Formats: sequence, C-alpha cells, structure tokens
Amino acid sequence: MALLPRDMETLIDLVENKLSDMPIWDGDDRKTAVTLERCLIELNAMKDATRAAIPSPRRRCGAFTSGPAARVSS
Repeated sequence: MALLPRDMETLIDLVENKLSDMPIWDGDDRKTAVTLERCLIELNAMKDATRAAIPSPRRRCGAFTSGPAARVSS
C-alpha cells in the first residue's frame, strides 16, 4: 500500500515530535532514537520520491508554462 504525501507528512511530524520530546536516559532510549532518526530519513526520501513522480499542474498543462512557446512575440 502506497502512502499519500499528506500521510507521509503526518508520519514525519509524529516522528519529529517523538524525537524532540523523548528523553534519552539509557542505551535502549538511544537505540530507539537512532531507529526513529533512520525512519525519519526514509520517510523524507519517500516523500521526495513521491513528489518527483507526481507531475505538478504546470507540467501537465502547456497553458501554464512560462517558456518560450508560451510567450507572445510582438
């Protein structure tokens, strides 16, 4: 099952909040923090890959481009 970008943002926020509020008292806490940091990196990579794969409205419709073809010559 693929995650929507909105869902990935929610998960990223949850992981960031957990990391910022989590006190590290022992080795187990540190292991948990490292795991969460790895998850955060992976979620951000997934989000970036998803954004790159989804064309923006500008790419889908030539009417919104600002390239030479869209300019009117006088």
